[in-house]
Amino acid sequence: MLNRFGNTVTGDTLEFDEVLPNIDTVVFLNDTWEVFGSYSQSFSIAELGRVIRDSGTFGAGDTFSAKTFETVAETVDNYELGFRHFGDVFAFSAVAFYSESDNGTTFDQDLVLQKFSETISGIELAANYIFSDTVSFGGSASWAEGERDSQDNEKVDLDNTRISPMKLTAYTEFRPRPGWQNRLQVMYVGDREPDTGADAGFASGDVSTYTIVDFSSSFDLGPGRFNVAVANLLNRDYYPAVNQAFNANFGFSKGPGRTLSLGYSVDY
Repeated sequence: MLNRFGNTVTGDTLEFDEVLPNIDTVVFLNDTWEVFGSYSQSFSIAELGRVIRDSGTFGAGDTFSAKTFETVAETVDNYELGFRHFGDVFAFSAVAFYSESDNGTTFDQDLVLQKFSETISGIELAANYIFSDTVSFGGSASWAEGERDSQDNEKVDLDNTRISPMKLTAYTEFRPRPGWQNRLQVMYVGDREPDTGADAGFASGDVSTYTIVDFSSSFDLGPGRFNVAVANLLNRDYYPAVNQAFNANFGFSKGPGRTLSLGYSVDY
């Protein structure tokens, strides 16, 4: 095949195999509370397609065998511990997670695969409350951090394409009558300025905060259901977190402005 740089990549066979254990347990404290934990391994061979598409110097006309891009597969150890509550009017969950790998995969500024030891940890919270037959509230929070070894054998932060900034969400639902449902939701994305050290380059951009408000409404109409939704209700001018993180001219695309969508569905 001819990749986007005008270089030829010939086919070959790349072999990967691994046995992955998975262990989960749940302890029921009573009818509504439970504690859970898990250990699992995951297996990844990274973005070989991306490496093949971007291999070689632009316009050089080089030829590579796919075998050239064979790399050590990444095995990740994942640990999770949390608790959940399911009540008639209130539900809540909290979980902490941690993962580690000896072959974490990143790209340098030239899109060359880099393999370093890395760790990721974080927490996730979610809650929902039914205030009445017509009103309910809810929200979630997530936070994570990660670091890896660098080319200088120092610890540096994982970039913002690997670690998302803190995110908070909240919503309220209002049902003025049966068959009519309205939902207003808010998403806040925090800032994050990772210290990527001397390895800074592609995908080392910082992320600045932004808040997005969405609204949707649906109601029964005739034999079906009519839906109206307004994304980015306040018409916020912003750059999505991943676009900021790419830190590249081609990646600085703004998020969509206020967008209205209408729909009608019939179940049969």
